[in-house]
Amino acid sequence: MRRDHAMVVGGSIAGLLAGRVLADHFARVTIIDRDHLSDSPEPRKGAPQTAHVHVLLRRGLLIMQQLFPRLDEALTAAGALTVNWTRDLVTFTPAGWNPRFESEYATRTCSRGLLEQLVRREVAAISNITIEPRCEALDVISDEARSTVTGLKVRYRDRAENAVETLPADLIVDAAGRSSRGLDWIAALGYPLPDETVINAHVGYATRLYRRPRDFKADWRSMMIRSRPPFGLRGGLIYPIENDQWLVNVAGAGDERPPPGDGEFLDFTRTFLHPAIYDAVKDAEPVSPVHAYQRTENRLRHFERLTRWPGNFVMLGDAACAFNPTYGQGMSVAALEAEALDSWLTAARTSLRFQHDLMSVVRAPWLMATNEDARLPHVEGARPGRIDKVFQNYIDTFIWLCAADTRMLDTFMGVSQLILPPTALFKPTHLIKVARRMLRPVPPRGRPTDPIPPAPRSG
Repeated sequence: MRRDHAMVVGGSIAGLLAGRVLADHFARVTIIDRDHLSDSPEPRKGAPQTAHVHVLLRRGLLIMQQLFPRLDEALTAAGALTVNWTRDLVTFTPAGWNPRFESEYATRTCSRGLLEQLVRREVAAISNITIEPRCEALDVISDEARSTVTGLKVRYRDRAENAVETLPADLIVDAAGRSSRGLDWIAALGYPLPDETVINAHVGYATRLYRRPRDFKADWRSMMIRSRPPFGLRGGLIYPIENDQWLVNVAGAGDERPPPGDGEFLDFTRTFLHPAIYDAVKDAEPVSPVHAYQRTENRLRHFERLTRWPGNFVMLGDAACAFNPTYGQGMSVAALEAEALDSWLTAARTSLRFQHDLMSVVRAPWLMATNEDARLPHVEGARPGRIDKVFQNYIDTFIWLCAADTRMLDTFMGVSQLILPPTALFKPTHLIKVARRMLRPVPPRGRPTDPIPPAPRSG
């Protein structure tokens, strides 16, 4: 592969991270996006989910800090917070409140729009990267044998004349998200398409922005109320962001999905297992309408089963594997995929090999998300067998024990933050505790009158 010009389709987080990696391997990198990209944190048309909570997991933060050494300073200057997910997050489950303690699992919290704005600034400052807004990818160009992609046909949406051009490229990265047309282009070149697995639990969520009350004096920064079958299908999250604001997210599945209206939003929080979110938000000032979102299906494209794929064309991000957004994995998985892209370019392997390798990156997050969705009564595309149900029971019991065992909660948080592999949940000490409890099940002990546990004393 020549290393002159690389192109990225899609200027969202996945595309920006890919562009940053490509800049170390190519003389020129062009990132195109069909939207107008303003230097502000405001939501854009091509990213309707921007108004919702976007969690940056610990693993994702560490990778972004390596790619952009100045990002942490920029986040602090813009008002982003630091949240330790075992100290500053208070979590209520059917087993009660989780214990609070110091851990390594601290990340930054801010709006998705702010994070994307700051990452885009960092990328735009790199001398060999050009970002082209209002530029739409139309089709790929290939050699006569259709074995290698050689360029991209694009439309400049603000041009009245000569709007369509063909741009030569030595590598094209499709990071266009769920709306990607990459597979259509590949099919037109005569290649078989990958099989797909789609698991849809019909989860819906809604988010509203609030100004944090001026007299707020609690020792927590974020709050989560979680429910699991058979105890319910509703839950919520208070997520702190810049400018002393909270993103309040509520979610449900099937008939339990939250209503889209402003007037019904707060009432929905009163139906949770614990009233703590309602109590915190009822006196806060809403500063946005309610934004609803229901495109939450998990979609995995099985590139690992393919034996043919054109050279110099790869797909990543939601274009390759899309998760239910309620689990907050997307941006951090995009960071892991950027790492994989860098390793692939360093090793100089085929495009097909990259698509195969990508599966090892998304496999664990995929299993975590789909295992949760598969337990919901309205799920389509998942038929849990006996082993799956045993695994679900194991995870349920593990989470139950987290309410009284800080070591188990620390491990669970490490897996959730993509620092530890899922196999860490099955180390012998945890396995013995879970097995004993599975043999002696107990009824729910969390009560709606339980007080929020205090933060641990510093020092």
